[in-house]
Amino acid sequence: MRIAATPRCPSCEAREVRKVGALPHVTVFAGRNAADALPASSLFRCVACGLAFRHPILTSSAYDSLYGKADPAAWPGGPDRVDWALIEGFLARNFPAGANLLDFGCHTGGLLQRIGPRHARTGIEVNENAAQVAREKAGAEVFPSLESLPLGKRFDLVTAVDVVEHFADPGRVIAALLEVVKPGGALIITTGDADAWLGRITGSRWWYCYYPEHLAFLSEQWIRHWLRTTAQRARVAEVRRFRYVRRGPLRFVRHAAFTLIYHLAPDTCAWLLRRVKRGRGRESGAEPPGSGLTKDHVFFALRKTA
Repeated sequence: MRIAATPRCPSCEAREVRKVGALPHVTVFAGRNAADALPASSLFRCVACGLAFRHPILTSSAYDSLYGKADPAAWPGGPDRVDWALIEGFLARNFPAGANLLDFGCHTGGLLQRIGPRHARTGIEVNENAAQVAREKAGAEVFPSLESLPLGKRFDLVTAVDVVEHFADPGRVIAALLEVVKPGGALIITTGDADAWLGRITGSRWWYCYYPEHLAFLSEQWIRHWLRTTAQRARVAEVRRFRYVRRGPLRFVRHAAFTLIYHLAPDTCAWLLRRVKRGRGRESGAEPPGSGLTKDHVFFALRKTA
């Protein structure tokens, strides 16, 4: 089958898209080797709506199969997660107690456990191993998909933490999530910020684009365009940019230097990083540098109108 060299935007279907550059051909997907499954891809950006996206990609069923085999330890969580603290703050300001909350892509239930029993909590998780951990750890109901929720079930708050970038058309999943939000309720999305200045400078060598499970890269421009052009019954109530990793001055300078080398010569950077890690007695890794140099993640709170 012939693959179009210049694809349409998966969100707005515009033909006017710009190729940013080739993406690294990575053979590990969600912590498991998938060398035979993953295609070589490039990064594109839609001129009309601003969405950045990977192309070509696999079918939805192929991704479902890969996620079903994912290593639950592939996405670690911890008590210091900035996005979880932002969600807790939003909850405290808007839903003091007794809210009905759904965490879409709850993984092993870290956020549900942190929120605790003061709110009614439900999770969605496609990986059954991770879902079982979430049930045991958080004591919450966990379903495999939105479609498997009880008919008519609605929530005061729906969260999608580091999830929407895993879908080729993020607008479709955001629309589905808004459907299960009560009028006056909210949907919180956290994801990499495609308009972070480091991502703009490094293009397809932005560290967040490295992972083959990341298919789409959102920005405030895109989400406002999507809300406006699809006439969603929702508005942007809050936008916050943040970073997961904070670095002291010396570590920041060293990390910035490696990021520049990776941008100019990724193979040389990978070799240097392996040498440094071996010298410190640590396992070598191929993940590119760049995380934490800027506020490269974004928190969106969308309020659903009546």
